[in-house]
Amino acid sequence: MNFLYYVIISPIETIVDWVFNFILNKISSIGVMGAVLGVSLAINFLALPLYNIADRLQEKERKIAKALEFRVKRIKKTFKGDEQFMMLSEYYRQNNYHPLYVLRSSLSILIEIPFFIAAYHYLSNNEALRGASFWIFSDLGAPDEFFSIKLGSFVFGIHILPVLMTLINFVSGAIYTKEAPFREKAQLYVVAVIFLVLLYNSPSGLVIYWILNNTFSLFKNIVMKMKNPGRIAHGAISLLCWLVTLFILSRHGNPAKKLCIVVFSLFVTFLPLLYKRFFMRFETDEKTVLSGYPLLALSGTALAVLLGFTLSSSIIASSPVEFSFLGDTESPVSYIWSSFFVFAGFFVFWPGAVYRMFGEKVKRVLPGLFFILLACALANVYIFKYAYGNLSVGFTLENDKVLKNFSSFFVFLPLLVPAAAFAVYVLASRMKKISILNVCIFSIVLAEVAFGITKTNYIKKAFAVHRENHEKSIVSSSDTNSPEKFEKIYHLSKNRKNVIVLFLDRAISSYFPKFLDEYPEKKKSFSGFTYYPNTLSFSTHTSLAAPAMMGGYEYSPSEMNVRRSELLREKHNEAILMLPKIFEDAGFSVTVSDPPWCNYAHEQDLTPFEKYPQMKAYSTFGKYTDCYFKEIGMKGGVVNNEADKVCRKEIRNFLVLQTLYPPLRSTFYRLCIAFDQRDDRNYYNIFSSLYYLDKQTDFSSETDNYLFIDSDTPHEPHNLTDDLLRISEEKAGFEQSHYKVNAAALTQVAKFLDFLKENDVYDNSRIIIVADHGAAVKTDAFSSFENPGIPAAYNPLLLFKDFGSKSELKNDYAFMTNADVPLLALENISEAVKVNPFTGKELVRKKIEGGGYNGIVLFPLSNGEHHADQLLRKTQFTLDEKRGWFVKDDIFIPENWIPLLQWKENNVGDVK
Repeated sequence: MNFLYYVIISPIETIVDWVFNFILNKISSIGVMGAVLGVSLAINFLALPLYNIADRLQEKERKIAKALEFRVKRIKKTFKGDEQFMMLSEYYRQNNYHPLYVLRSSLSILIEIPFFIAAYHYLSNNEALRGASFWIFSDLGAPDEFFSIKLGSFVFGIHILPVLMTLINFVSGAIYTKEAPFREKAQLYVVAVIFLVLLYNSPSGLVIYWILNNTFSLFKNIVMKMKNPGRIAHGAISLLCWLVTLFILSRHGNPAKKLCIVVFSLFVTFLPLLYKRFFMRFETDEKTVLSGYPLLALSGTALAVLLGFTLSSSIIASSPVEFSFLGDTESPVSYIWSSFFVFAGFFVFWPGAVYRMFGEKVKRVLPGLFFILLACALANVYIFKYAYGNLSVGFTLENDKVLKNFSSFFVFLPLLVPAAAFAVYVLASRMKKISILNVCIFSIVLAEVAFGITKTNYIKKAFAVHRENHEKSIVSSSDTNSPEKFEKIYHLSKNRKNVIVLFLDRAISSYFPKFLDEYPEKKKSFSGFTYYPNTLSFSTHTSLAAPAMMGGYEYSPSEMNVRRSELLREKHNEAILMLPKIFEDAGFSVTVSDPPWCNYAHEQDLTPFEKYPQMKAYSTFGKYTDCYFKEIGMKGGVVNNEADKVCRKEIRNFLVLQTLYPPLRSTFYRLCIAFDQRDDRNYYNIFSSLYYLDKQTDFSSETDNYLFIDSDTPHEPHNLTDDLLRISEEKAGFEQSHYKVNAAALTQVAKFLDFLKENDVYDNSRIIIVADHGAAVKTDAFSSFENPGIPAAYNPLLLFKDFGSKSELKNDYAFMTNADVPLLALENISEAVKVNPFTGKELVRKKIEGGGYNGIVLFPLSNGEHHADQLLRKTQFTLDEKRGWFVKDDIFIPENWIPLLQWKENNVGDVK
């Protein structure tokens, strides 16, 4: 059964996955429901030619049955028993008919089954549907339930969507079988009822998918009753392609990729014309058309062997041990066979079925098309190949920059291959020398098989050795955490001053008391701290909010805009360096790790620190991820019992990636491989550094010390399932997933604080725990607001512990901003001068005062400034006053949040 599933169902399910991820990633604004709609359209257009063939066969069956009906009734009325059987058999023989042809009426249902199974399996197990909402449906991953009927102790939920699906089925069936015999009508209605039963308790997202399919079928049946349905269908497909193309062209992206999209849409639009121009001019006799099947079969087999056997065995052979004992799968050879069967379905089974079902037009096109596909695949794999580097078992690349090589060799030369292959195919066809191509391809298949067998035998031998030593090869938890595994980068002193700024990106202030309520034992870890809940940030995004947090009020968005002659990048780097420079000048040893948006680079760029060789700057991103995975039983970024499933799926995607036109590989990688895993891997790249903070710290320093430590652990909502984090496995909603990452960060911070206490450096350390901004979540703290997400987004976490502070954790409702951090860090540091070394200005608390209030101006992030590359050449932020706020005193009172334009109208003077 697994073999049949891989060959017949998995190719369809793979296409469903590609379409779903493409829409969810590239057109994320339309959400999960848009992805479900896209899958429905893709599958229906893909299956449409097959359904049309089935419809024609059904119509042919109806006409024959109707023509024979009169005499069949007379024979049945006149003769009985064996005599009746013989007379009917002879009558059918004379009319070239067989009673089994009646099964043609069921062909469309048979075609529908693999598509139904593929969609059902994919959407029923799709994590993206769980918790996602659409319109009045709160959870697309669960059955819709508007009301329930209670009969005694039994509660029966009423699901509306399956009923609606069935009604549409009935209407579509009525149109389709308008002139059909009762037998076919009854068959369709029975099938509709069966689907009602099968899908009644299914996730609402899956049922909506099937409603969309039925709606498509309804419109298809209406169109089929019109004149020229083929032209209408081609026009609809072309229109859809151009709508997608226009959307992609309107967005930022690589020009080469956009060119590919335009070329593809042009190809679809002019396909009928191209077919008439090129393919109708040769191969007109039936014998020549039928001779194309060996070329199709051989080309398809070569593609299946290349991807599913040769390449897959080569990848696994590079490190058989890494692919062994994943989840419930022991031998890595399993991934080779499953890949081969899937690609056999892609390139042999389904193309063969299409070839047999369709007419001469398709039979002319398919062999040549597959020959061209084979030529392109071979060229892209063996000539236009990248050095992909290290791979995880989830097939995420250690460095995906290798996919962005858009040199002329990888952009223009690959385009010559399909042109050359097409010319060879046309020449061979006209010269009646297709057999030469068949011999060449057969030779390629033999070479691929031989290479694959060699690699597979090596894998088997390596696995046999590894299996014998499997128990010995398991890394123990104690070994994983051995001291030599971790570089000591944070140096503290037991008898000198230590100032530590622990920056938790996007840590939400009001989640701190919630965390302590859930984990009351952690309150002791924060002894000596003062919590400032009444704290604001100048903005809701790191680019605008972090500079003030690091450099004070002089680096608020409006103040940075005053310095119009300097790039924002330079001013941002200044803010990063200000405290380190002051502390260094005061005789402190300075260490900075992972400074936010340093030098406005996507990857960590520490070049601003090169001017100050005494400062130690580090990037810890991903440094201890694998250690963390081993400690908690994860491989390649996925929980171990799921690793084999991820590997089995992603190896197929990676094999396809290698055969693609080079400029498309980066997009395909992000859509189909990294899309499902990047949040997981990237999250643990960040979290693992915080988790092992104690193991990166020693107490060898003999000087005063200043440490700035950045962690993005609270930044991205993530449904953590690690037992070590004490986080539930249940899928969380929007707010809960934000809380989870905040709780995970605070858990590790508490662990680090306990570590400092155990080593007697807590009392002589000043510690500031701060965020650059909050997040737009609903919290109890702002429940009185009409839109509680707005104040929550400007409300960062701020905790302060001074030297020698030992009291219990306390709250202070003084009006604060995270721009107060530099002054808190420098307070009573006699050696430090509270002057910005880059501008010469004194560090002051610059709130707007007067009229009995004390407040600041806040600005949201403006569109087009979400990423570093959008700000590289800018000297000013785009500050949207229409969405800005003036906030005073107590931030938990809605009346204290005044729209900026309204406040400016009522107050004299410019806002700075």
